[in-house]
Amino acid sequence: MSAPQSPNELERRSMRLLARAEARDKAFVEAEQRIGAVSGEASSLDGSVRATVDPWGTLTALRLDDRTARLPRASLSDVIVEVVRQAAEKARTEVRSVHKGLEDAGFTKRLPLDALGPAPAAEPDVPRRRATGGDEPSAVFDEQNW
Repeated sequence: MSAPQSPNELERRSMRLLARAEARDKAFVEAEQRIGAVSGEASSLDGSVRATVDPWGTLTALRLDDRTARLPRASLSDVIVEVVRQAAEKARTEVRSVHKGLEDAGFTKRLPLDALGPAPAAEPDVPRRRATGGDEPSAVFDEQNW
């Protein structure tokens, strides 16, 4: 059992704890602002498909240039899904980096596995059906079924 602390020791300890709490609060506010500014961007190899997502991986912009009109719908949808997945991974990496800074400073413990949502599947689970008149599968939603 430790000896009782003097009033001066208690005051110094209280000041250290208060300074630590204020530093933690400031770090969390700054982290929240940094995370809010995160976006992930990715593009296809040829640059014809570009996607932007917010910090949570939600698609905020999708740009398709004229070259995409020549692609079969199934191929285009696969390219779009992959580009969005890459953009979401970039955003998650940035958010994890901000959180790692808080962890390294001792302000928080490890990031819970589900805090950033599930990682996107490497292969999309897109419902497909056989296209009429051909062997190439197409997305369930076609031009008549938007």
